Amino acid sequence: MAEKTNIEQMRRELKRRSMDIIKLYNPLNEPFETIYDSFRHVIPAKSEDSFPRYIAQKWIKEFIDDQINKEEQKRIDKENESRKSKGWDPISPQEREQFDIRYKLTTDNEELRKQWLKIIYKGVTKEYGATTPERIEKDKKDKRPQDVVLMEQLDTEMGFADMMPETEQDYDIPEIESKKDSLAKEIEDE
Repeated sequence: MAEKTNIEQMRRELKRRSMDIIKLYNPLNEPFETIYDSFRHVIPAKSEDSFPRYIAQKWIKEFIDDQINKEEQKRIDKENESRKSKGWDPISPQEREQFDIRYKLTTDNEELRKQWLKIIYKGVTKEYGATTPERIEKDKKDKRPQDVVLMEQLDTEMGFADMMPETEQDYDIPEIESKKDSLAKEIEDE
């Protein structure tokens, strides 16, 4: 049950964080856009804009991928021009993969992505719902067996917990034995 609660808390936190407002910067001389749920989200050239985190993450990924791919294409074109001047064939697809790896022009290059991220990511401007209190479940049912719950209620109402001795030492054994004998004698007399 505790594991289910932890998963629910994590989901709730991820949902809350997805709505944080993130500021981004477009360093290009042209606007850059992403489309999310059929809506265009554009940051004009050389300017900043803010989006919810889930849109900002998509914009960042597409922007960085686009810039890496453009840089790769520039270098490939330059290499092909050099090859053409020497009378060689252009780069083949297999050579292109090796070229990308050699010059680290792949979209999974962490260093290259980090360099771009430092330029475009300006941080969280507003943390969504950080001050919202946690939701309280109104109809939280006790899932213990009904008899256990009723016994606990009776113990509370009748005060049995207060009347019962804590340990065996608290019982007066000779007194109990004498009461037992007197009770047995009463039953015989009847």
